[in-house]
Amino acid sequence: FRAVEPASRGVVRVRADERVFRLDDGGVFLPVGLNLAWPGEKGDAEKFRRRFRELARNGGNAARVWLSSWGLPLEGPRAGDFNADVAEALDEIFLAAQARDIRLILAAENAHDLTANTKTHPYFRESGGPLAAAAEFFRNVEAVKLFKRRLTYLAARYGAYRSLLGWELLNEADEAWPALKAGVLIGCTGESIVG
Repeated sequence: FRAVEPASRGVVRVRADERVFRLDDGGVFLPVGLNLAWPGEKGDAEKFRRRFRELARNGGNAARVWLSSWGLPLEGPRAGDFNADVAEALDEIFLAAQARDIRLILAAENAHDLTANTKTHPYFRESGGPLAAAAEFFRNVEAVKLFKRRLTYLAARYGAYRSLLGWELLNEADEAWPALKAGVLIGCTGESIVG
């Protein structure tokens, strides 16, 4: 039996008293990578594998992967139904990233699907869901329950991968709610919050 150094430097963590990411071995982690929002064919894990090889060869260590209608449509066609093929592709993507010591940020939802794909997005009325407009996404009780269910599924299935850096709940929130671009947000109680 011969002990060698671990293949990975560990999971990326945050510490309350620091402003940097740290790996389990104590080293600083500075994410350098790319946005992989457009994988090509739906659920194509092989394209991600190729991109991770190229990224690692060029010194990169992080990537953002989106759940989206055009790439990795995990939920649908009905709200609450998860696509087993996409879930399996995500398993392969996380493993491929882990093999190359690349950390992933997983975007759980995106503004484009909420604003431009309402006819096919599972949370909209056109597909049998509860939403009439994108602005209801975080206010509609049923949509909130559905999204929490999706997040619970994601955390349970992918949370243990060393390759997981973090979660992005909603990409480009200001595209779904123009009031955010104007610096004004109306709170649940109706008061205006200017930022």
